[in-house]
Amino acid sequence: MPTFSGGVSHHSNGGYLKITAGPLRNKLVHVLVAEAKIGRKLRKDEHVHHKDGNVKNPAPDNLLVLGEDIHNAVSNRQYWYLKNLYRREDAAWRAFFDVTGKSYEEWEDTSFDVEALENPAG
Repeated sequence: MPTFSGGVSHHSNGGYLKITAGPLRNKLVHVLVAEAKIGRKLRKDEHVHHKDGNVKNPAPDNLLVLGEDIHNAVSNRQYWYLKNLYRREDAAWRAFFDVTGKSYEEWEDTSFDVEALENPAG
């Protein structure tokens, strides 16, 4: 027996949330929220941008309505930033270990004796 999903599912195109029941069936949630936020329907040349990059977060404060060209530029820049964020964080993390005198791999392989840490004198 199929289960009821609450009328919302993941869209097959990019993981966007869509309505699956009622008069708004097959409408994308982030588009409906953005339209409610601006008080009108989106024009054909407008797109909804998720500020945090999470397509499953349709919170009104997370959405921007942008023209197609601006949206493409913003999305490309955001993608580049997020892609490189891991590299920057990883470099900072490895720099921390360089200061300690041990390599990242040496720290990763270290196991701690919890009792020795809790009772340093004993």
